[in-house]
Amino acid sequence: MTVFLDRDGLLNQDPGKAYYVRSLRQFRWIPGVFGALRKLTESGARLVVVSNQAGVGKGLVKPEALDAITKKIFLDLAAAGVKLDGIFYCTHTPEDACGCRKPKAGLFRAAQKQLKLSKTDRFMVGDTERDLAAGRAAGCRTVLVLSGKTRTAAEVKKFDEKPDHTARNLREAAQWILSQKKS
Repeated sequence: MTVFLDRDGLLNQDPGKAYYVRSLRQFRWIPGVFGALRKLTESGARLVVVSNQAGVGKGLVKPEALDAITKKIFLDLAAAGVKLDGIFYCTHTPEDACGCRKPKAGLFRAAQKQLKLSKTDRFMVGDTERDLAAGRAAGCRTVLVLSGKTRTAAEVKKFDEKPDHTARNLREAAQWILSQKKS
């Protein structure tokens, strides 16, 4: 099983009006993330972060800052007993019209190729309709969490792309994913 994860609003607190986590100092884990990811790791799931980080392409986030945040993610998760298989970023701006920026599935294809991931039993967990659309395009079942940009079930009703499941947070999303695991 492979679980693709968005970053901002799912793993770390959404930066809100600032829109980009610009430094290591601004990166804050959402409570409960380590336990949820540890349960997925213990189940044998492969965990892969797929995240748009246009702040780099816009010159608002220095590549060195993104590298420092990425290193922190790997180190903190490893210390918490979580195996993260990879992190794949799109640093292009929306105007670049690249194939890797969600809602397109390029990040998933890159992860698939580099990590030799199974093409079955795949999930995408994110906090926006764009995450859901990207997950669907990559052949994933989708889970929307209400811990980031999307906060209410009423917002989800307005989405064209509906999730397979909606959860309050990553802990609930992980529970649902594990309940779906084929025996």
